[in-house]
Amino acid sequence: MRSLPEVSSRRGNSRGTSRWIADAVRLLALLSAVVGAFSLGFPQTFGLAIMALGLLFSRMFRLPAPVDAVFCTTIFVATWSGMLGLYRTVPSWDLVVHFATIGAVSAALYLVVAGWNVTREPGSGTPARAVVILTFSLGMTVAVLWEFGEWIAHRYFTDVIIVGYDDSMGDMAVGGVGAALAGFVLAYRGGAAGETAGHGPSGEPAAEQVAP
Repeated sequence: MRSLPEVSSRRGNSRGTSRWIADAVRLLALLSAVVGAFSLGFPQTFGLAIMALGLLFSRMFRLPAPVDAVFCTTIFVATWSGMLGLYRTVPSWDLVVHFATIGAVSAALYLVVAGWNVTREPGSGTPARAVVILTFSLGMTVAVLWEFGEWIAHRYFTDVIIVGYDDSMGDMAVGGVGAALAGFVLAYRGGAAGETAGHGPSGEPAAEQVAP
């Protein structure tokens, strides 16, 4: 049986690494936007700027470090996949990105609304099914808005973005699966994922208790 200091140290190291990853991705996103302003066209630069601003979301709401890291990484990959044309050149890459990104964003949003007391955080007596349903609903909302945003970008800015009925339905379907999976992770790992927004300057609670 591990001692309390040992367990706390390992968890602290894990959170520290996750936070470092998230901040590194945010820095890369900022540098991308700055470089893009001097070397890319308006649509690409605008997309990179939106990404850089969006990655501040998880930091601003003090989400748990692991959620922060996954949130930032998936959005960074999703944005640069479009910049590099991977959605067109790599089969099914679009579906993989939608699955991962919608899952990460839906988990982050659940923790934010829990921090606002709209619902209770995972692991605090909330029925698992309620966590899954709300996370799934948030994810599907984001998936629809994503497709709407792609249509606007395609219609008014660039035809590089792929749009179409089959593409949109597939993206939303896998996004829903990712959101549902994120809900299950939140529900059944509530003790770890339930460190909700607003618990401290780095998203960690002030103290932890470890069962013997």
